[in-house]
Amino acid sequence: MIRGLIVFIITSSLIACAPKDSDETASGGRKGPTYPGPAETEYCSTSKTFADPITVSGTAVYNRRVIWGNLTAGGLGSASTTASSHPASQNPIRRAEIRVTDPSGAVVQCAETDGSGAFSFTLPRGAVSYTISVNSRSYNQYLRASVLNAPERNQFYSLKTTCTATGACSVGTLIAGADGELLGGAFNILDQLHHANDYLRSKVSTCNSLYNGCRDVTTTNPVPKVVAYWEKGFNPNSYFGGTSGLSFYLPGYSRLFILGGQDGDVNNSDTDHFDNPVIIHEYGHFLEDVVGRSDSPGGSHNGNKVIDPRLAWSEGWGNFFQATVIAYYDPSGPTVGRYVDSVAR
Repeated sequence: MIRGLIVFIITSSLIACAPKDSDETASGGRKGPTYPGPAETEYCSTSKTFADPITVSGTAVYNRRVIWGNLTAGGLGSASTTASSHPASQNPIRRAEIRVTDPSGAVVQCAETDGSGAFSFTLPRGAVSYTISVNSRSYNQYLRASVLNAPERNQFYSLKTTCTATGACSVGTLIAGADGELLGGAFNILDQLHHANDYLRSKVSTCNSLYNGCRDVTTTNPVPKVVAYWEKGFNPNSYFGGTSGLSFYLPGYSRLFILGGQDGDVNNSDTDHFDNPVIIHEYGHFLEDVVGRSDSPGGSHNGNKVIDPRLAWSEGWGNFFQATVIAYYDPSGPTVGRYVDSVAR
């Protein structure tokens, strides 16, 4: 079923960035967006070899509901890739962490998916059932980012399967869906950060030779790590007692907060986990903060409000960045050249 939506296609941004006050106190029983929380689990990066190995292979993909329409009508399409009208797109989970654990929970192997979502690694031969987890984070030469559930928990999302290591094990295609558990939302956020970094490597890998002080972005000099917080059905604006849907970047903390719905609802509430312009716009604010320089005071803003020119410039930068990244990887897509935010009726 296609969710009833209207789509705002605008050249000025909606309310999309952090309110000025972002302390550790929040409404609704949660800690605030600055809360440090428990340490994130260490990235699984060291692969192991075994005397008598078997090979495990497979592919990891995610489904994404696709924005369709034009300036007068449109929405998010179906969550199904086989729908007759506006089907979901299926995309590789690229260069993401893989963690393999035994029945006791001990880590046995570490790996990553490749650029097409495929993976292959070895395990010790034996009648042991291992759990294979493809996780919503990357920490490599292409991207350093984690998609986590909340500062209070700092847990990543996992697409899981099992394999009994008595012989070669092909686990087929693992699919993070666009409905139900909604793992596709977490992996879409991660993939948009990959797209942004693909663009940066293609355009500014040698920028310091042209502009003194410009930071080259290469596989040997990747952008610093960012954390994107997202939770199905959760509105980050509730941290501040607000009720309208909100995604934002928190300056000084390298944290994005992406709208996942409201009060547990994802079908009739505004969401941003499939609104790629919103995700990349907020990542643009991260780049402005961490790689560049920002004088923006932050705060609420919309297309019908007179705002501080420093904030206006910052929002213009975020809109430019998302537009040029999307034009780079999806030049014929429906959101090219515009800031598009799907909003529930």
